[in-house]
Amino acid sequence: MKMTQMPKTKYIIRAKNVRKDFRLGNQWVHALKNVAFAVPEGQFTTIMGPSGSGKSTLLYVLGGLDKANEGMIEVAGKRIDSMRGDDLAEFRRNTIGFIFQAFHLVPTMTALENVALPGVFAGMPKPEREERAYALLEELGMGERTDHRPNQLSGGQQQRVAIARALFNNPPIIMGDEPTG
Repeated sequence: MKMTQMPKTKYIIRAKNVRKDFRLGNQWVHALKNVAFAVPEGQFTTIMGPSGSGKSTLLYVLGGLDKANEGMIEVAGKRIDSMRGDDLAEFRRNTIGFIFQAFHLVPTMTALENVALPGVFAGMPKPEREERAYALLEELGMGERTDHRPNQLSGGQQQRVAIARALFNNPPIIMGDEPTG
């Protein structure tokens, strides 16, 4: 009888014993307590819970935008819980596209410039980043709005600009904080 070995699951995100506490006014908020889970590669995952339950905090910690007080966080094969400074910034730039709940578009920049912004930090030449940004905006039905600033766009249009920006560097992970809001 021949035994076959089950393929080992590869995880894009793993978290173990993650804790995050912070002060809000004169109170301590215990946003994450002993969080542990794993997301297999290629998996679409949703984090659900009531308002104030720590969903956004968890996304920010998993994406390296905030630090956990303790615990192990591995994303795309790298331990981000021990990364700092430029290493963490480079990791985020190459690995994660963020769609923020409040969009965080730069108000003085056009839609095209907002989408192309990650290319500036990646050192991409201006013509190349503008071409990539325009293609993404076209794909999302925003080709006629490339020269509009955020205050000239509807909420849905601003969200599409934020989505295009998250996709700009073609990251293996997209994290959306309330992406349907």
